[in-house]
Amino acid sequence: MSSTKIQPLAEDFSSSAADLFLPLVNGVIEAGENLVDEFCSIAQGQGLTSKGVAIAIWKLHRHSAPMKVSDLAQSLDCDAGNTSGLLDRLEQAGLVERTQGDDDRRVRLVQLTPKGRKIGSQMETDYKRSWIYRSLKELSPRERDVFEDVLDRLNRAANRSQSRA
Repeated sequence: MSSTKIQPLAEDFSSSAADLFLPLVNGVIEAGENLVDEFCSIAQGQGLTSKGVAIAIWKLHRHSAPMKVSDLAQSLDCDAGNTSGLLDRLEQAGLVERTQGDDDRRVRLVQLTPKGRKIGSQMETDYKRSWIYRSLKELSPRERDVFEDVLDRLNRAANRSQSRA
């Protein structure tokens, strides 16, 4: 996680919890923790014991084409050093391979090996059996669109905030 400086607000702190949207914030936090716990459980079923490893495999699986190491690091909210160590472990386990970009030799690409793709595919199968998938599937297309829009807006606001820090 990135460290974000919290700026004191120059407003009245006597607002109620409802006025501060605390029930919504608490719901998002709890849902996020539950989702991460379930996702880590899915990954553990494939022998992946680290949250970072699990998320890297999932992101590379969903991306399908070779991905810039820098883009993977950004999507993991990880610095280059941590990403390099993570990829070293994945490479030693035979799950990823790194190559140089064709157009620019400074660009490093990473992709899943056949063994890594097999794990990613099994994670996707297990995900489709999870309460996460079942719960999202129960939403109407309109509800999913609204939910996706709200999450997108929250993530864009967070990314803008982090880029100013």
